[in-house]
Amino acid sequence: MKEIDECFLKNKQFIAGDDISAADLIGYCELVHLAAVKEDGLYTANESVNAWLKRVAAKLGKLNDEAGGVLSVIQEKYESAKE
Repeated sequence: MKEIDECFLKNKQFIAGDDISAADLIGYCELVHLAAVKEDGLYTANESVNAWLKRVAAKLGKLNDEAGGVLSVIQEKYESAKE
């Protein structure tokens, strides 16, 4: 997370600048999958990265909400596999 914060974001709103880009979407998708396996603390512990993820989610709006349903299914499968 430190590298994302210090190398990619560098005090910018989004990875490529002031607006969302494909780079943000790719990074976002990779990180939010951590929540499905209860490892979201890896990004929530970094204030800058967590704020960036929230900005990306806000830009995605309804699309993000729809994708959240898929992540819920993944999380359920993960929980079942642990049992």
